[in-house]
Amino acid sequence: TEGGGIATSSTAENEEVATAFLADHRDFALVPAAESLRAAGLDEDLATGPHLRLTPHEHGCDGFFAAVFRRNTDA
Repeated sequence: TEGGGIATSSTAENEEVATAFLADHRDFALVPAAESLRAAGLDEDLATGPHLRLTPHEHGCDGFFAAVFRRNTDA
């Protein structure tokens, strides 16, 4: 993405993939999950940490992980 764009990782992976992405892409920063959910008009209480993680036993759906990254505008 260019000029302050946003990239979303929505996989069955986990925090390790998000951490590796940030290590390899210093021009991006993690957007807190609650902030991303709120901006989308969704229940920010779904986020219990910096990433979104949904599980079958807690949310009644398939397992799901998402991380949102924003390109730093000064990079």
